[in-house]
Amino acid sequence: MTETSQLLKTAVQAAKAGDREKAHQLLLQIVEQDEKNETAWLWLSGTVQTKEDRQICLENVLAINPNNQIAQKGLKKLGIPLPQPASPPTPEQKSPERWEQPVYDVELPEANNPHQPNFEDAWSSSANLCAYCAQPVQRSDKRCPKCHRKMVGKEPIYPNRTHHLQN
Repeated sequence: MTETSQLLKTAVQAAKAGDREKAHQLLLQIVEQDEKNETAWLWLSGTVQTKEDRQICLENVLAINPNNQIAQKGLKKLGIPLPQPASPPTPEQKSPERWEQPVYDVELPEANNPHQPNFEDAWSSSANLCAYCAQPVQRSDKRCPKCHRKMVGKEPIYPNRTHHLQN
């Protein structure tokens, strides 16, 4: 039995026993390792606390398997329309021989124009942000409060060089 299937088995047992937090942590670990694990996403939808998180989990199940009836029923129960699968392109919709640059009707703000609204760029912010979803996080957070992924550090684990690298 692989490590992932053992983790999944333990998570399902925890969920059935009512230990949602343990099941939630194990299922997050599984989907971090394997984003295409349909069963883990389905069980994870039962351990999250918000409607939005449940919707994300169920939509991930349907992205993996559009015919999963449990996920379809779950989205209907939440009052969310089912995502429509992409239809194959018709002969008229095939890609053109030459790529043409799309024309946008949006004007970008100029840097020195005081009449244009300013926007906050995540790269110019000094706040600590989740590397996956740009949610502001605290230094003490082990996981992002929004996407629940493990935090990625930007400081070296070993700030002092080893004696092998010193001159």
